[in-house]
Amino acid sequence: MDRGARRDRRRLGRRRRPADGRVRRRTGRPRGTGLDEHDEDPLGSRVDHLLVREAAGDAVATARLRAVDGAAYGRDPGPVAKVERVVVARERRGEGWGARAMAAAERRARERGLPAAVLHAQTRAAGFYERLGYAVDDAVGVFEEDGIDHVRMWKTL
Repeated sequence: MDRGARRDRRRLGRRRRPADGRVRRRTGRPRGTGLDEHDEDPLGSRVDHLLVREAAGDAVATARLRAVDGAAYGRDPGPVAKVERVVVARERRGEGWGARAMAAAERRARERGLPAAVLHAQTRAAGFYERLGYAVDDAVGVFEEDGIDHVRMWKTL
């Protein structure tokens, strides 16, 4: 490979990287969060990994969706959607990308026949989810997850 081709390849690699560095290129998860069984084998798990891109093709937001038993989250037995790992590139926050990621997750949940969605929201982000129609599960209250205060929230799809 000549020097010009190597230089072009390096430029292409830089363009594909998220500008803020917070969303990892291979896993689509925020830095500082640990891998779980769904991240380690995304194609072998029963999980939908969603990627929201802008018109130019750059990844701006991610979300993960999986079916869980509602009974494990204080509801009637049966499958519901669990929305997880919603991440928007730091410099793109406030532009509606989080709402787009959530709309994609909810659309996919409906396609899978899941009647409701549950998520664990950081307390500082609960207002965002409330604006999207989610309600705090008051029976649970505030709890700590990964060292951060969270609330459980639900939405009927």
